[in-house]
Amino acid sequence: MCKTGKRILIVEDTDSIALLLEANLRQQGYVPEVAGTVKQALECFKKAEAGPIPYDLLLLDVSLPDGNGLSLLEQLVSLENCPPIFVLSADGSSIAKENARLSGASMFFEKPFNFPRLNEAINQHIVHKKPERYAVCDVDIEAEKKALTKSYRDYLKNVAEQLQGGMSHKALTSLLHQLKGSAHLYGLNRLSELSTALGEQLINLGPKAAPEVKSVLRQEIIVDVDSNSIFAD
Repeated sequence: MCKTGKRILIVEDTDSIALLLEANLRQQGYVPEVAGTVKQALECFKKAEAGPIPYDLLLLDVSLPDGNGLSLLEQLVSLENCPPIFVLSADGSSIAKENARLSGASMFFEKPFNFPRLNEAINQHIVHKKPERYAVCDVDIEAEKKALTKSYRDYLKNVAEQLQGGMSHKALTSLLHQLKGSAHLYGLNRLSELSTALGEQLINLGPKAAPEVKSVLRQEIIVDVDSNSIFAD
């Protein structure tokens, strides 16, 4: 049985992060769902509000493929009985935090975030919000996490292959942005830190830095994929 049965909508377009968040929330006893775009999030939210069990909380990424997460946040907080909304962003600047606050966010978490701190904040915001609604959880969490790490390893192998070929400056910037958060969540802290540093290098030097950035990033990914850290079978 789930210990709370409370529903959380994850609005995140990076699959590796969304899936790990989903597994973590199930382990904590929540009932998570995932939306990867603004459009999907609105559809999920409206459907839940019209049904018998609305969402108790939303985890909202700022950068989404079809729009800005803060614009979605402003739409949702204007609705009656809007649940708490936590903003997730790789931009941890004071301006980003203030923009999230002004848009109506309950809390702000910079990527890569700390799961214990996130779980504590979720519990504080919704665990006593409504009577418990128990739901059956027949998922083997440990097996699911093992499958997720294998999937992430396969993803990194694919990224290493892509880095051998051509990649636009925009695509490389986006990749570094995603790796900053996802690598940390999967225990690859050095890759996360390197992605942050390479992202700054790409911003400062522009497209001319791309070949070196790709080479350094590819080598680090190969090392991590071949390591026995979290990817041990």
